[in-house]
Amino acid sequence: MQPSLPSRSHSQCGPGNSALGLHIPESNTLYASASIPNSPRIPNWTKDDQRDFENKLGELTVSAGLPLSWVDNPQFLEFMDRFIPSAKPPSRKTLTTRIIPGLVKSSQKEVKTALTNQMVTLQADGWTGINHRHIVAFMVGSKGKIYTVDIVDVTTERKTADHFLADLEAAYHKAQNEMKVSVICVVTDASGEAAKARRLFKLKYPHVIVLDCYAHQVCPLFIQVVSFLKYS
Repeated sequence: MQPSLPSRSHSQCGPGNSALGLHIPESNTLYASASIPNSPRIPNWTKDDQRDFENKLGELTVSAGLPLSWVDNPQFLEFMDRFIPSAKPPSRKTLTTRIIPGLVKSSQKEVKTALTNQMVTLQADGWTGINHRHIVAFMVGSKGKIYTVDIVDVTTERKTADHFLADLEAAYHKAQNEMKVSVICVVTDASGEAAKARRLFKLKYPHVIVLDCYAHQVCPLFIQVVSFLKYS
């Protein structure tokens, strides 16, 4: 015979008690009154807490691509009042004139610290956004990380080698002078104007290695191979 558990009366196993006789609160009153150390719900909300809170909101806004007006949304303000009453929600104006610009300056300082005196590759890549604006981004790569040098709206420019060369040179000098790096290599798209701009750039800066984008070379070849296999 298998041993049986001790029998319990109905009062022992009623609401609020488990089958093993452990007391389980019937409501979450116990947890609602509990506080977590360093939680924003604690009344002693400091200026440092407020600053960190605002910076994280700014980072969240940029990272998630949220509209700048989201901090004025009634549901967000109600959420703040309910769960983080000690914090003061920033307005859209504060977000755009102080918080995000401050984060940009802080990020720029970190980038300069990380890149100073480093040898880097300057990269250029262009694309058309969902708003039909044509954008060219210039970046530098160092130790497996990519840092933005500049983003240029070239929608109104003709796609010529001279225009691209001017933007490329501007990014090169900005990286050298402002980011304090040594550009040893330049890589661009494989378009016709980019190819000519690379040749002209090499004539002016012979000490810099100038390369075509490997991915742009491989992709057309891969497409041709797939097409050949598909129709052969």
